[in-house]
Amino acid sequence: MEERRSFRWAKRLNRTFFPVFGPAQLSPYGEPDKVPVADRNCPMCGHVMSAHVIEPGDVYRSTKLHCPS
Repeated sequence: MEERRSFRWAKRLNRTFFPVFGPAQLSPYGEPDKVPVADRNCPMCGHVMSAHVIEPGDVYRSTKLHCPS
């Protein structure tokens, strides 16, 4: 019975707010495309990230980033 009561409450809430707010937005329309990671600049040296060498780590070692400069 409790489940049915909460469902009725949610349905009533949805009927009240849907005309005001409308449906949910599913994607960011109108926003500029994000720059791919390879085309961004390195925060440490300023070179493009595609010029760097990334040495992946494992359980015992951290990932290392080798800058070209």
